[in-house]
Amino acid sequence: MIVLGIWDGHNSSASLIENGKIVAAVNEERFTKRKLEPLFPNKSIKYCLSYLNLKPKDIRHIAFSTSDFSVTLTRLFPRIKDNYWSVRRHKTNKPKTWDIDRNILNNTGKIKSNAIFRKISKNIINKYLSKLGFDMNVTKLHLIEHHKAHTASAYFTSGFKNSTTITLDALGDGYSSTINICEDGEIKAIAKNPTQDSLGLFFQEVTSLCGMRILEDEGKVMALSDYSYKDEKKKNPLRKLFRVKGTKIKSNISLQKRYNVLQNLLWKNKLENFCYMAQDALEHFATKLFENSVNETGIKDVSWAGGIASNIKMNMKIRQLNNVHNWHVFPDMGDGGLSAGAALFVSSKLFGTKPYKIDNMYLGPEYNSAEIESILKKYKNKIEYEERKDVSKWT
Repeated sequence: MIVLGIWDGHNSSASLIENGKIVAAVNEERFTKRKLEPLFPNKSIKYCLSYLNLKPKDIRHIAFSTSDFSVTLTRLFPRIKDNYWSVRRHKTNKPKTWDIDRNILNNTGKIKSNAIFRKISKNIINKYLSKLGFDMNVTKLHLIEHHKAHTASAYFTSGFKNSTTITLDALGDGYSSTINICEDGEIKAIAKNPTQDSLGLFFQEVTSLCGMRILEDEGKVMALSDYSYKDEKKKNPLRKLFRVKGTKIKSNISLQKRYNVLQNLLWKNKLENFCYMAQDALEHFATKLFENSVNETGIKDVSWAGGIASNIKMNMKIRQLNNVHNWHVFPDMGDGGLSAGAALFVSSKLFGTKPYKIDNMYLGPEYNSAEIESILKKYKNKIEYEERKDVSKWT
């Protein structure tokens, strides 16, 4: 009962599921040394197979995720995502059209998957896998919706029989968040919120306006918010940007108008105060959504995933809600976790596997002392090193 999962976008990765459990998982950045690598995870796939001494011909089921317009386009033209990686990480000069490009990117994220995009994505993934030696006439390729994969990554590693499972991120397959009832190994989405109502895009915009790298430095915005002077009597204007009613999030203004509001607010405030307003707004909307969702489902055990799940200050506020009982966040909550989520979902459907409680994340390559020393010796003229048996005695 083996399923290989792959993700070939932002923070590309591969995961191997055996009997419903993740036995190997690694992100391509570990091998390419490019943080948040976006290109196809060739080396990650090879590592996962090597973990169980498997050959490509041994694999019968491969799962992958997401086939919206943006992801399908970058599969057709991988140079786009490679170039975007350099721009996003500030490895090049800031493009003169950055604000226009950002607006176009956010708006194309509204375009949902369709039969044409799914067919194109499957054909391209088939070609990549064939080059790696997989027999795609025998191996079946499963395409899993973006937020379904996020949901599966959280639920099937939670150990909960039943769970309210929530996903929150910037965008994926036309949506930015979902509310799910997960019971006895089955996932049922009861609410989906579209891209234009994305809390993740909102926090990305804040990150970009602060001069930081989107999809990477949002945690710095969170941290910087703690250095703000908080005037409790002064209302936070960013709390007016969205409204939460039940399991629905709605933006009160368009994406472009919101960006303009944020620009003006940053101009009038210190950076740390601006970050505080953004963090406070995110916590306000997210806690309300979680509280409403648990009330709606009646299931107090909560699991969740998606890029926003990396915001630990917000997680603390949610965890302290009176109607939340047990709590689980999938450790690789961002898009790097899509490979595991897609494969876990397929494993549940094909083999009837159930949720288990993940108890460690040591799932990638490990190196013994001899391997470590061989690398150090290559740089012996630049690095001084010694082996210590008892690190507790270091001074």
